Amino acid sequence: MKKKYNAIFVGRLSKEKGLETVLETAEYCSKKISNFKLAIVGSGDMEEWLKEEVKKKKLSKVVLFLGYKSNPRKYIAQAHVLILPSYNEGMPMVVLESYAEKVPVVVTPYEGADEVVLHKRTGIIVKRKFFPNEVFNLLKSLKKRELMGQYGNIFARKYFSPNNIKVFIDTVLE
Repeated sequence: MKKKYNAIFVGRLSKEKGLETVLETAEYCSKKISNFKLAIVGSGDMEEWLKEEVKKKKLSKVVLFLGYKSNPRKYIAQAHVLILPSYNEGMPMVVLESYAEKVPVVVTPYEGADEVVLHKRTGIIVKRKFFPNEVFNLLKSLKKRELMGQYGNIFARKYFSPNNIKVFIDTVLE
């Protein structure tokens, strides 16, 4: 399947999601990859700010706003990489949805990131200042993306299956 987007961000458009890093990534990668496309799926209180910044930075042909989607998996499947530069997260379902579609992830080191992302196996955990470059490096390597996508799928099925989640909940609630 031919991918429509180089990268995708899925989430609430709010301050804690690191939206300035999403823009920096779009700027950086669009200078290095011709016809680079970044899809943004979501809505939130910073949506208008984000759209204005995209206009100011002349990224309107690079950043595509798809709006809120109750089931973002078909959009994730159309991307090479999922980006999540959050300042903090709980258990981001979007990472598991990405793994279900065999799409690797690039995330910042929020609390618990290493529980859902196996660095250099299912994706990349990277400090904010290196984030755009790591996204670019992953986009350059089809083999690396395919291996991470496959491993992410296996990892999610093994550790985040409904049965494993039930056992976890039962253990925690006892």
